[in-house]
Amino acid sequence: MRHLRAPGAVREWIACPPDWISIRETGYEYVPKASGLGRGEIAAIGLAIDVNADAVLMDDRAAIREGRNSDLTVLTTFSVLELAAIRNLIDFEEVLAALAQTTFRMPPDDVVNEYLRRNTERKLA
Repeated sequence: MRHLRAPGAVREWIACPPDWISIRETGYEYVPKASGLGRGEIAAIGLAIDVNADAVLMDDRAAIREGRNSDLTVLTTFSVLELAAIRNLIDFEEVLAALAQTTFRMPPDDVVNEYLRRNTERKLA
């Protein structure tokens, strides 16, 4: 979030985070089983293991696999948005369209289409 390539609004937000956010380092040195993970993904997995987290949020496919192979519950941005839509907190398609206009790297089309299909089925039920 503090990376120079992060959107300015994100960098500004994390510079003065809300009280409910706890930013900390982990004392746990996680050694990934797979190669190609970034420092942030390795740190997130290590911290999740260290604090016995209920879940970890990841969108990178290799990081998702690594997290699941480490027996973590991995949530993606799309899965969190889907949960919000199920609870009628957001309009999934509207939020998805807005997300697509940002620097967020969208999942492959087949993944997006599956989420949209499930969203349509929920609306029709």
